Amino acid sequence: MRYAFITDIHGKRDNLEKVLEHIQTFSSIHEIICLGDVFEVKVPKKDLKDFQFQCMEQVLDLDWELMNLLKDIRVIKGNQEERILSLIPEKEFPKDFYNFLIHMPLEIHLTPMVRLTHGHTFDWTGEEDYWRPSNVHYWSSPWIFYGHNHQNVLFEVKEIENNPYYERKSIINGKPITLDSASRYLINIGDMKYDHPSWMLLDTLENQITYNILY
Repeated sequence: MRYAFITDIHGKRDNLEKVLEHIQTFSSIHEIICLGDVFEVKVPKKDLKDFQFQCMEQVLDLDWELMNLLKDIRVIKGNQEERILSLIPEKEFPKDFYNFLIHMPLEIHLTPMVRLTHGHTFDWTGEEDYWRPSNVHYWSSPWIFYGHNHQNVLFEVKEIENNPYYERKSIINGKPITLDSASRYLINIGDMKYDHPSWMLLDTLENQITYNILY
């Protein structure tokens, strides 16, 4: 099967349209899946404690056209969606929007090898010019795909003297990378928030991933 993964749209409908158009140029895509943070919440984390709800426009600019682009796409719940649900009383939601949010799963086990999640539940650590999960609490699948911190990064996770070692792997835009079925990987697929939106192609028959960054 060939899957297209997208994530971290943050309300950027133009970038979503650009990515979806690019995906359509590829043959035999079985399914497109979004790994969360569809929306951009206006209330920053530091202001959550003192926030008092008055209207939905305080929280986000709801884009129905963006939601329509996702109507046939499975979407995982990200931290932006969790924040929306925490800030807006249920009775203030448009019914379709509320149902869209509450039915998002926190993760998808796509195959025995592949787990999809947003990534906001990981512990994180900074390494020079990138961030990586510092402690994955359980490996229900050996290949974990995630988003959250808006970077195209691939790690092969090895054990050295009973400690995890995160080996950063080289990425070339548009070039397939073959994964070892006996290895564990942390695979950050990037984002669509900024100027160069990206998406990932997974081919489960070939055990290959391809980063696609649009310029």
